[in-house]
Amino acid sequence: MENSTLEAMQNILDNCGIPWEPVNESYGAYREIKFKVYGREFQIEWYKNLSHIQVGTDPRSPVYPFRYLTLDECFPLVGGNRSLCFAYDTEILYGIIKKPAYASFRIPLEIEETPND
Repeated sequence: MENSTLEAMQNILDNCGIPWEPVNESYGAYREIKFKVYGREFQIEWYKNLSHIQVGTDPRSPVYPFRYLTLDECFPLVGGNRSLCFAYDTEILYGIIKKPAYASFRIPLEIEETPND
C-alpha cells in the first residue's frame, strides 16, 4: 500500500495500531502529525509534493524527505517482520525494467526472533 496523502498515511498508522495525534492544529486543519514507535517519537510534516519525517523532538533532530509511505511486511526477512517505509519514489526505471524503489528510511515495527536450532 502506498500513498501521498495525509489521510492515507494516518490510515496506515491506524492499521498498524500506532496512535497518532495532530500537531499545531488550528481551525480543524493541520499538516503535521506525531506518533511513537517503541518509545521514540516521530513527526511527519505533510505537503502534497514532498513530506518530511523528523526523528525525535529536538530542533536539531534528523529529518528525512519522502513522498510515499508504505508498509513492508517482508524486510529484512520474509514472514513476521513489518516496517514503515518512507520512500522518495515508488518505482525506478533501469533501462526498460521497472523495479520497486528502496525505502530511504524505515521504522521496524515487529521483528520476530527465530529460534536457535
